Amino acid sequence: MPIGDIQAGAKGCDLNRLRKHIAWGIKTFGKNLYFIGMGDYLDVASPSNRKAIYRLKGDAYDSVNAMMDEAMDIQLHKLEAVLEPTRGRWLGLIRGHHEYVYETTTSDAKLAEYLGCPLLGHCALVHLILKDEIGRRRAIAKLWVHHGVGAGITLEAGIRKIRNSVVPYWFANAYLVGHYHQKSTTPVPWIDTVLVRNKPEWYSMSRYIVSTGSFLKGYQEQSVDGMGLPSGDYVEKAMLPPNVLGAPIVFIRPKRVHNRIVIDVNVSV
Repeated sequence: MPIGDIQAGAKGCDLNRLRKHIAWGIKTFGKNLYFIGMGDYLDVASPSNRKAIYRLKGDAYDSVNAMMDEAMDIQLHKLEAVLEPTRGRWLGLIRGHHEYVYETTTSDAKLAEYLGCPLLGHCALVHLILKDEIGRRRAIAKLWVHHGVGAGITLEAGIRKIRNSVVPYWFANAYLVGHYHQKSTTPVPWIDTVLVRNKPEWYSMSRYIVSTGSFLKGYQEQSVDGMGLPSGDYVEKAMLPPNVLGAPIVFIRPKRVHNRIVIDVNVSV
């Protein structure tokens, strides 16, 4: 279950939906369920915000810097409380555009430490080693993971970038990308052969480009700003399209083809 673009701390963040999504996944899939983080777990500190914060921190008293750190920790602890049932079940966290920088660490690094998983940086090729019941390695599933990049408002632009710039050069069974706040999947065919009694036999499989959704509402009825005046968030102000909230499920299973174990992937959005 990839999870990202939560943007906790924003007024449109739907932590209750995230809580229900996690509870459903754990109840439905149990010990076979793993999570992977897609970035933008907190709303604060986009790249441009961080530049301004760096300038402020450089000129501010230590007490002001401590106050900002403590305020960020409050938002982080709220998110940790929602994610608490998932601890120990994460493959890792990708870094996104929104993260807060402390003196010696970041909010993404703190969250990874709390969840008990590695911080994967900005791009990762994750290998899942599938074993049989006696521990023999039977197959390896590969996940290419990136938060995503670009200011294009259409999902098609993001998918096209991955298809043109990533898929031809990186083999993976699934390509996971966040950032676009949309749930979608695009199959990419792959044809290969295996030797059966010294004779090549064809088989085909589908790889998938997966946009991993969001838990941030774009439009809210009766929304107001900090002064209590009618106001939308940045999605409404920029006339961006609304989102389908939630996240997809990626099913990864071993499959026997011509007496060889291969990876079978399906995606539910």
